[in-house]
Amino acid sequence: MKALLDIGVSAKLFIPVVVIALISSCTTFKSAEVDPNTGQFESFSVVSDDEIKVYKPLAGVKTLPFVYLRTASKDYSGEFEAVVRDSVGKMGFPRVVSEYELAKLVIARGLTGDVPSLRSPLSLHRLSQAIGPFLVADFRVGRLSDIRIGFDVVIIDPVSADIVFEASRRKVAWADFDKEIIYPMMNAVKRWFDESAKLPAPDRIAPVPGTGT
Repeated sequence: MKALLDIGVSAKLFIPVVVIALISSCTTFKSAEVDPNTGQFESFSVVSDDEIKVYKPLAGVKTLPFVYLRTASKDYSGEFEAVVRDSVGKMGFPRVVSEYELAKLVIARGLTGDVPSLRSPLSLHRLSQAIGPFLVADFRVGRLSDIRIGFDVVIIDPVSADIVFEASRRKVAWADFDKEIIYPMMNAVKRWFDESAKLPAPDRIAPVPGTGT
């Protein structure tokens, strides 16, 4: 009986260790291409309606000069930022800029007094008034427990300070971190972008000359 109990305890300890090892080994952050036939990245699942919190297609999204990308990951390397930037660029956004690149633009335009922070909604609204509309996209990933991963995406229109897209995914990546966590969410964002791109561009949306850094 004691031997059986020992086996049971060992099994309980062994299973979480195996799951953690599987998750760690599958955290690859590999760059992927959009399939021209489906218009989506290859993935093993689809983000559900329950995981999408806000979905408001934005007219004129293709005419915006850039999307300001912010990424955060307390558990994974800088490869996450590189893959997100690569994926967002392949969705059709005209240009993707980092916080450093946007800071250079603010300095070059002499706007540091009006835009003291690139994290403040008020400062970003003032920046949009000075240079024209753009988007702010936040991508955050991290472990929620030993076996569960959280991935959150929020896209904001700084002109109105409204959230136009928000989704949260909470799950275990059993086979492939990219195709079960990363790219299903990227596909949800791309669907939002594609629907936005079909809407007529309003007069207020127009590329602003000189927004390069």
